[in-house]
Amino acid sequence: MRGLDNNERAFEERLTRALEKTPSIEIPANFAQRVLGALPERRWSPQIVRSRYGRNAGIASMVLLACTLVALLVVQPQNAFVSLGVEPLLALQLGALVFWFAIRRKTSA
Repeated sequence: MRGLDNNERAFEERLTRALEKTPSIEIPANFAQRVLGALPERRWSPQIVRSRYGRNAGIASMVLLACTLVALLVVQPQNAFVSLGVEPLLALQLGALVFWFAIRRKTSA
């Protein structure tokens, strides 16, 4: 039994030393040149196409909100919830979209 414990301790010590040993990293001087030499020639260059989905959705939302506000102005609902709750909310959303477009235009220019 005693010998088994010593073997386990010796194994634990060897394992701990092996795990705590810092590896030495050596990179050859011409490594980057060899890697670049092994790559095939670039025959085409990818072109990045900017998508305008967010801009288009924002414009569509602004048009829809403006049409809804005009329709509510023409109809003039008698319901207090619509006139005091929905109309200001739609106007705030429209204002937020206009503000977002103004900020985006300044930062992208």
